[in-house]
Amino acid sequence: MGLILVITSVSGAFGDPVTIVYANKWAPISSGDGGAVSGVLPRLVDAVVAEKMGHQIRHLGVPWKRAQSMMQTGQADGFITTPTKSRLKFSERSRNYIYSLAYRAFVAGNSPNVGKLQNDPDHASLKMMKICDVLGNGWVDTFYKPRRIPFHRVPIIDNCLKMVARGRSDVVIHPTAVTSAAVRRLGLVDRVRILPKIYPSPEFALMISNKSPFFGKFINEFDRAVDSMKKDGSFGRLVERLNSAGPE
Repeated sequence: MGLILVITSVSGAFGDPVTIVYANKWAPISSGDGGAVSGVLPRLVDAVVAEKMGHQIRHLGVPWKRAQSMMQTGQADGFITTPTKSRLKFSERSRNYIYSLAYRAFVAGNSPNVGKLQNDPDHASLKMMKICDVLGNGWVDTFYKPRRIPFHRVPIIDNCLKMVARGRSDVVIHPTAVTSAAVRRLGLVDRVRILPKIYPSPEFALMISNKSPFFGKFINEFDRAVDSMKKDGSFGRLVERLNSAGPE
């Protein structure tokens, strides 16, 4: 989904705890309701915003649709996600990208489409397939829509995988870490396979709502912190460690 977290209102002087709201069903990137949220992004935010920048944080997991609504109405200050054109209409983005996801295709284990998906560089064959995607995934705006590839959407990745396993959909192209974890959780390892090709994958930036008191403020401090960590190599080591750590 092009997703991921929201920072709710803090005082203009950054004196109050920063409440960060994450998509609550996107393991291992972020998952869990309320204060029980965990995953790669909460740990990344702890390292940059709390440890490097010195701000207190309150983590909160909510449905992704609610997180985006909070951002648009000004109930939240920011989120970390793909900076699409539609999102830039109500927010500004950090100069730095801070996380990326590899997108791969998942198909039924006995699918006749394996060869087509591996060998078709212009993706023309996708137009002939039944493609499943997830509501709120901004990746479709940069991949499917410009290529005029039809697809249908469901609320969560679990639904897509079950449809693929049952032959009701041909393929779902989604973040590898998220989808692989769902395949294992649903017990579909023997029925759904992942293909090696990596599709154009989105990168995430911090975005601040234009209705936030931190618009033009917090994001500059954030960029300076990330610049410093990238310069000394600690940011790259942090992301590598988080990606290899597995579930909390």
